Amino acid sequence: MAATTEVGALEPGEFICLDATPLLTFNRIGELAILEKWFPDGATPTYVIQEEILAWTHKYPENKMFAGAAWPHAIAADTTADTVIIDQLGQFFAEGTKNVGELHVIALTHRFQGTAILDDNSARKRGESTNPPISSVFMVSMVAAAAISGLISDSGAWELQCRIEKSRGPGFALIRPEDKKEFEALLRFYRQIEKNKGWKKWPHCLHDRLLDVATISARKNQLDVLYKKSGFGKA
Repeated sequence: MAATTEVGALEPGEFICLDATPLLTFNRIGELAILEKWFPDGATPTYVIQEEILAWTHKYPENKMFAGAAWPHAIAADTTADTVIIDQLGQFFAEGTKNVGELHVIALTHRFQGTAILDDNSARKRGESTNPPISSVFMVSMVAAAAISGLISDSGAWELQCRIEKSRGPGFALIRPEDKKEFEALLRFYRQIEKNKGWKKWPHCLHDRLLDVATISARKNQLDVLYKKSGFGKA
């Protein structure tokens, strides 16, 4: 894959940076084309492609399809500002952890004022400590938001979410395959965002911290509290 450092003029929230997890997960379930369709200009750090995907082809042969692929766009996190962020945040992770790719995602997302598709809680927390904080969304928030944006039906989004989590195994999911009611409640809340705040065009709509707040609340069955805090009417 050819790396690039050139990105055209972008509005805040227009740049989407993908961590290894969504790329590998969607590839594993045979739906990488969906991500490309949703994010034709989607990017990932060169480090992620080289060290977290292609370096593991001996164990995961399916990763070979990323070699020389035109998508996602690989961008090196190698500017002075990128290096400062990576070095500053890297001290919070134990040596030898697998968070280097996430640090590069944070650096690029910060550089382009974009949104990271990022599930790792430690990395998300560190991303919020940058100045300004980066915006990130869980994969499940992305899938639900795609339904609100008309990119996929509600039922298609739920089916996709189930396939994603079944491929990842236990211990990862916020919204599990048995949590259909919670997912439906999340969609209803997102539609309240659309009704009360307006819903920005895709992918700018992902640049909203309320999406993940709602996802966590749905998982805990606490959306009623969020409805009150947000001043929204009942679903």
